[in-house]
Amino acid sequence: MRLLPDTLVGRTVLILVAGLLASQIAALALFSANRVELASRLSGGRLGERMAGAVDVIDKTPAAERERAMRDLDAPALRLGWGAKPLVTASDDSTEAAEIAAVLQRRLADHEIHVALTAPEDAEHAGEPRQGSGVLYGILTHSPRSIARAAVQLGDGSWLNFIAPIGPPETLWRPHFYAPLVVGILVVLAISALAVRYSARPLRLLAAAAERLGREMTA
Repeated sequence: MRLLPDTLVGRTVLILVAGLLASQIAALALFSANRVELASRLSGGRLGERMAGAVDVIDKTPAAERERAMRDLDAPALRLGWGAKPLVTASDDSTEAAEIAAVLQRRLADHEIHVALTAPEDAEHAGEPRQGSGVLYGILTHSPRSIARAAVQLGDGSWLNFIAPIGPPETLWRPHFYAPLVVGILVVLAISALAVRYSARPLRLLAAAAERLGREMTA
């Protein structure tokens, strides 16, 4: 059983197929890596904007009405807590944390800000803040890729704390992404096979003529 074609056309097409598939796989890997980084930055930026907006509202709200205001702002994707102590005391250098911190620092230049990310398994009690950091309404009920924790000092010296789940980017394994890719590869392969077959036609004619000449000389 032959694993490799024994004709010039077949071998040329095989080389084209191998090169095309290798280039597509490399391009897909590069695209996927860049997509994850971009998604992390966009996710962090949007989350930072939501946190900054909440800080603006709570900072301008009288202390007696802040609990009600926080209940209005609280959502499963962003939990709020207000207290005398920060939920986190130092920032980390992860992509999302850095993006969130950059947005907060740009919007809230005169506030002390701490942002850190933890893995879900390291935050089993993510909905239970440390003593004095305020009540964070609700708990995280789904499985995020990581959990962002942030603390912003308000004008009166108290802290507004946040907990937000950060989910994984949307998967690439979707028909509307891969279907055009597969169709494009098949079209390129079909055109390449036809072009190689047409280009190799003179060689086939030459080989046939040489074979006839050999038979005539030996007749």
